[in-house]
Amino acid sequence: MRDLGLGLAVAAVAALASRPLAADLNRRYETAPTVVDEARIPRPAVAQALSLGHTEWAADVLWINAQIYYGEGLLGRLPGRFSRVYGEAIVGLDPTFAQGYLWGALALTMRATEVPVDDIAAAVDFLRRGHRARPTDLELQGQLGYVLAYEYAPRFPRESAAFREHRGEGGAELASAFLAGWGPSWLGLSAARALVMGGRRAEALGVLRASLGRVEEPELQARIAAEIAELSRTAPGDDPLVEVNRQIERGRREEYPYMPPTLYLFVGPRADIIRGGGFEGRPSRQPRS
Repeated sequence: MRDLGLGLAVAAVAALASRPLAADLNRRYETAPTVVDEARIPRPAVAQALSLGHTEWAADVLWINAQIYYGEGLLGRLPGRFSRVYGEAIVGLDPTFAQGYLWGALALTMRATEVPVDDIAAAVDFLRRGHRARPTDLELQGQLGYVLAYEYAPRFPRESAAFREHRGEGGAELASAFLAGWGPSWLGLSAARALVMGGRRAEALGVLRASLGRVEEPELQARIAAEIAELSRTAPGDDPLVEVNRQIERGRREEYPYMPPTLYLFVGPRADIIRGGGFEGRPSRQPRS
């Protein structure tokens, strides 16, 4: 009983001592600034005039402010009403600023609240314009493909023409970026499947065959070969390009296992011995008569 009484006394003293601290914390919370979905963004024409000709610098400043606005919106679970306005102002100041287009699409599609389909359409527009302004930028092209295929298309019924159109176009953009050197090794397979769902089987088959030269994981090669067999209606392994790729890959693993498959296609098999003016195992070039 004595220990219980002592414990109750200590608890009572602690409660009395913490009351002023709790009151102080409540006052601090009430006076702390609350994150609100507000922003002051100059119109592109006004921003151009205020930049005094330093439009790229002004675009950088707006882009930094946009990052802060977007981050606060995520923390506060706000709808990001001014994301598109920020993006338009940034790319209006600098139409070749890749990060402006990429950020505009990201802010419109990745939010803590529900994303309306109109915002996804606006993100597609941002990336289309960015790709037109920077046609060799593979990241812009790849992101355009991703948003079309996996953000925009799912907003329509799977049996609709709109779904097939956007999924197929997205697959084509992803495939083009992948075959030009962008993205992970499995992206070609993903792009081909998007093309199939878009009703573009012949294009999908071409992408799969072209992807074989960029893939070195045996499991992924087998999956691509199976997809080729399915699309071309042949038995697995009967496709001539699959067999050629298998032979090339075998040579690469034996001779240059550290070399990426695409580089090995240019280097070719190793020639250790040169005889009679030609490589061993290859016909020598005969002098012209």
